[in-house]
Formats: sequence, structure tokens, C-alpha cells
Amino acid sequence: MNAPYGDCKLEYIKDLAKLKNDYGFRAARHPMVGNPCSRALYDPLKLSNLPGGVWVRGAIVQGSDIRPPLGIELNVQGKTIQAVRME
Repeated sequence: MNAPYGDCKLEYIKDLAKLKNDYGFRAARHPMVGNPCSRALYDPLKLSNLPGGVWVRGAIVQGSDIRPPLGIELNVQGKTIQAVRME
């Protein structure tokens, strides 16, 4: 998973304690995608509107990046959500 317009690898964070400790985000109730370089967090359950009226999943909920990823593909198995691919 690569960050948009950058060389940093995005990470799918299932450990809510890591979101609190490493990113300082205390409102997490589910796994999120983080950019360890910019410390931005993306919520795969929220939508974001890009210029031109394009809606994408993975709205930025903390920090700032150029834009959220264009797509986050999730694989749901039981009650576990796993990120499969991010563009």
C-alpha cells in the first residue's frame, strides 16, 4: 500500500492501542489506514469528495495528505476486516 504521491508505505492498523499511541488518535472504534510518514489517518468506512465530484472511500480523519487513496479494497471474514489493496 503506497501513499498517494509519495514513497511512504501505508499501513493497515488493526491495533486500536497503536492508533492511540503512535498516531495520537483516540476516537478509533475500528481499524484504519495510516501514513507513518505524515501521520495522517484514513477511515475506510467514510467517504471523501475529491475535486470534480468524485467520491472515494477512505476519508482523512486526522492529519493532512494530498488526498485520500483512490480506493481501499477490504476483505470481510466474519467480524474481521482486512485491507487487501489500496490505490
